[in-house]
Amino acid sequence: MDVCAKAVNAVRGDVEYGEDSAFYKALGYVPKSERKSGLRRIAALKKAA
Repeated sequence: MDVCAKAVNAVRGDVEYGEDSAFYKALGYVPKSERKSGLRRIAALKKAA
């Protein structure tokens, strides 16, 4: 495993930082609160078209 990947996993697992921290974002990753849910409502999309 790459040293950078180990560092990122350490940040993700830290209680004070975690996946939703500014430091995690500074490392180039998308914080958990900024991710899209992935939920798609197909029926609503078809009605709009």
